[in-house]
Amino acid sequence: MKFRDIDIDKLNLTDVDDFSRLILYYLFGKSYHAEKLDGNKRILLKKIIKELKSGSLDYEQFNEILLLFNQDRISKDFFKYFFRGGKLNLEILKDGIVEFRGLSILNFGNFKFTFKRFSKMRKKEIDNHFNKSHISPNTLELTYKNRQNPIISINKINKENTWYLGYISSTLVQKESKYLKEILEDYEDPEEFEPYKNILIKLDNEIKENREKGIHNTNAYLIWDYIDVYIATSMRKNCDFEETFETIKEIFTNSLIKDLKIRYFDPTQSYCELNRDKGLIEGLMLKRAKCTIYMVQESDTFGKVSELASTLAQKKPVIAFIPDYNKEELCVKIKKYPLEYIKERIFIFKAENVFDDIEILNELDKDLYELNEIFDKYIKEYEAYRLEQPFSLWIDKEEQFKTQNTNFKEICEILAIFAKKYWDKRANTLKHYHPLGMQIDLDSGVANGVLVVRRVDICVKILKGILSNSLDFEIKHFDDGYTGLIETQSDSLYRIVTDNELLTNSFWNFFYKI
Repeated sequence: MKFRDIDIDKLNLTDVDDFSRLILYYLFGKSYHAEKLDGNKRILLKKIIKELKSGSLDYEQFNEILLLFNQDRISKDFFKYFFRGGKLNLEILKDGIVEFRGLSILNFGNFKFTFKRFSKMRKKEIDNHFNKSHISPNTLELTYKNRQNPIISINKINKENTWYLGYISSTLVQKESKYLKEILEDYEDPEEFEPYKNILIKLDNEIKENREKGIHNTNAYLIWDYIDVYIATSMRKNCDFEETFETIKEIFTNSLIKDLKIRYFDPTQSYCELNRDKGLIEGLMLKRAKCTIYMVQESDTFGKVSELASTLAQKKPVIAFIPDYNKEELCVKIKKYPLEYIKERIFIFKAENVFDDIEILNELDKDLYELNEIFDKYIKEYEAYRLEQPFSLWIDKEEQFKTQNTNFKEICEILAIFAKKYWDKRANTLKHYHPLGMQIDLDSGVANGVLVVRRVDICVKILKGILSNSLDFEIKHFDDGYTGLIETQSDSLYRIVTDNELLTNSFWNFFYKI
């Protein structure tokens, strides 16, 4: 794990004021006022800086510097832990303070109180808190690679069958079977619907077969020694299941991590008959997993959002994956979506005023009135089709409508353009503005942030960094009034420390008493 402090990098440590700021503000968390350094102290500090340039100061001499600044001495073990224990020079001093600040904000969410707490500690106590952060990536990777294979492996469910594990799928089959039965009793030509009757029988059998596999897989997850990654998702339609399946497959077969024998809870492979048991199972997986990959989708349910918050409240990392599709890719995807889904998208975008975007309307060379006319015409044609053919699971008929409808292609192209903007806005909101983007760990009080990624390769790099202790961070002060720990791959805010002194003092005085 590596830390870089952007503000410290800007300091000229041969300058008395910058050197004093490094000690007083960046190490002790004190306010620094240059005018408080009298002429005699400046002369002494110039001499000390000269000695530090040659790398000849030891633990006792460093404590003399601290006393010169009217600050308390530190323990020898603290000095050894953060300043390599030998002779001190400017570079070692700077690196040690950066590491201390990085570990402080990462593990405790503050600088001032962390220094007070650790500066007098013995080595064993310091190790108990920080040693996990110093385990080498190579050591951790070897641990993953040397794992035994699970005694019960996953019985893989094919992508096109994963939606059978959804609670809505069986309900839909039952609903359409009941409706078909009613039609066949009164319809003059029941043979017209005979092919669909056979389809429903086949679907019902396939649902039962794949749910047996899903139950087997759930049992496997429950007895595995390790669960490294939890996948948080909300899937309602077959397209949701299939896209989630593809993303998970792309992540865990990536050459960067596929040899690590990572064990992950895959919701496209798991089924549980009882909703209450399902909640308990997922809660257990969240507790056991080292991190969560949060699949940001068009609908974020209460359950999925609570999984994100639960992970952060345990001070565990959350990678929020938001696909960065281009318009052409989105158009291809939308064309494959169920017709009912496309209808819902139109209504949702209308309700959320997504279609009011002037830039896109200009790109389409249409005003909002023209756009609504196109959508209204399509909806009327779709509803007329539904009156004649009410079965959404009759895929052949759906494809026939898509081919024959003169507006379908244009509808998909328009939705793709707006969907692209919609996804980009959601990513920006979660990364920079959304309240869920930062949550408090209820045990330590640390403010934890979400790592927002748009590409699978970046997701894989961050996942490997989390599991192998090899993430890179930058410490940066923001004019908004806080210091942030930035994960460099995703450029996401991972931890924060506020500049608000009253809030800081109140928070750390009261947090552990509540």
